[in-house]
Amino acid sequence: MPKPPVSPVFMKHLYTTILCLLLLAPFGTTVLAQLKQPARLELEMREEDEEFYVVPAGHDGVFVHQQDRKETNYTKTVHTLYMYDTTLNERWKSRLEIGARVTYRGYEYANGNVFLLFTETRNRTEDYHLFVIDAETSFIRGYKIQNEMPLELTEFTVLEGLVLVGGYVNYRPAVFAYDLSKEVLRVLPGLYLNNSELLELKVSPEQKTFTVLYTDQTPDKQKTIGSKTYNELGELVFEYRLKPERDKYLLYGRTTSFDDEAVHIAGTYSNSNSKYSRGVFVASIATDGSQRINYYDYGELQNFFSYMKDKRQKRVQERIKRRMAQGKKAKFNYRLLVHDVIENNGNHILLAEAFYPKYANRPASPYFDSSRPSAYQGQYLEGYKYTHAIMVGFDTKGKLLWDNSFEISEVTTYQLDKLVHVQPEQDYTVLLYSFEGAVKSKIIRNDRVLEDKNEEKIALQNSTDQVPNPEYGTTKLESWYGPYFFAYGTQRIRTSGSPALRQGRKVFYINKIVYQADEALLENARSDAR
Repeated sequence: MPKPPVSPVFMKHLYTTILCLLLLAPFGTTVLAQLKQPARLELEMREEDEEFYVVPAGHDGVFVHQQDRKETNYTKTVHTLYMYDTTLNERWKSRLEIGARVTYRGYEYANGNVFLLFTETRNRTEDYHLFVIDAETSFIRGYKIQNEMPLELTEFTVLEGLVLVGGYVNYRPAVFAYDLSKEVLRVLPGLYLNNSELLELKVSPEQKTFTVLYTDQTPDKQKTIGSKTYNELGELVFEYRLKPERDKYLLYGRTTSFDDEAVHIAGTYSNSNSKYSRGVFVASIATDGSQRINYYDYGELQNFFSYMKDKRQKRVQERIKRRMAQGKKAKFNYRLLVHDVIENNGNHILLAEAFYPKYANRPASPYFDSSRPSAYQGQYLEGYKYTHAIMVGFDTKGKLLWDNSFEISEVTTYQLDKLVHVQPEQDYTVLLYSFEGAVKSKIIRNDRVLEDKNEEKIALQNSTDQVPNPEYGTTKLESWYGPYFFAYGTQRIRTSGSPALRQGRKVFYINKIVYQADEALLENARSDAR
């Protein structure tokens, strides 16, 4: 029996429906978790306004401060202070007046207080101005800390009643401890070493200790890593120095939090005294001082090169296989910025970002005299180009469990800083960073990719708002509390249909961010894994 003819109107509706489905849900795309932006704060800015500084304050909210250009003069510097709760509603607003010749150097948040640190230059040294601000009441306590040593400041943190600052004195590492109750500053002993670099100053509030991690040298000039742990009184309670294999040079490292059995350090190593690394290491130091170090060349990692395009990645993998067939290892040199060791379900994740300095040719001066070198000739540093981030999972014995990577090749910065943030969940891990008014993300489970690189624009306050040129603003990302992050920066926003605002307005913004998983899709992913 012949089939009835298909109506042209029906076919038209069918094609339209299929097209809409394809546009809304591209083939092969599965969204396991969605980025939600449940709250946004906007503060309008004038062109001459100073930038805003932001301090994540956990469940207490977000602390924001800005220098008031109108009130600041030759005799005083004035900062306006804001405290917002976790829904980005204002809790209080206050004012901080400081001396005229001060420079803002850093912040810390601990035990319900925001700590702001400023320096004031005095001949070759710098005095410190410390302000402790109660996040709930806005009460401010100020301390002036006189310092007789020329410290180049790189670290600032707080433990109990101790304020810790670290850096370099005459190119040697040094750490100062300031006792808030006694108002006394002292230098921690045993850290003023030649040819050494301060790697980390980390507090452990649960243990009431803090650890100083630094590079050191073995008697035969081999580069290694040392550590000193102090209690809340600034007394040395534990120290050690890693003993690498003869052909291994330890470059950078980060510690995990302490437990009763061992301390773990993860970082990068080289095969010579070089700034380029060859792989990652994981060290375990037991309470009796015994230690074990595991080394993993970049060529041994399964996903280290997955940020590359397919053809290039295939060539690299074929090179690795050829070297292995010859009983050798393929050697790869990378610069890695090591940021965090994150605890996750009893194991640990090392996070690092690969980069390289990018140089550009300086144009020749029209007044160039070939008989004399010109300062306008040659190359200059254009910035640091990021290529990718790596995550390496390892257990409590330092054994490699898995590795993964995240491409970030579009980013170039003038200052090396942490870019990628990690949010480990029970069944997956979210990797994310911000760039030009958007949040880029990737969702993994160990060495598997559950959701490839995705992008979400920073949500605006009104549906009629637009950001015509997002590259003209700034976007930064911070971990906040629990699964929450916030993005912040400046935007130039244009409102459609408003002639008065067609030139755009400049705003400072904070957007609250959280990833919410689709439980049904996650269960399917768990089933596939099993």
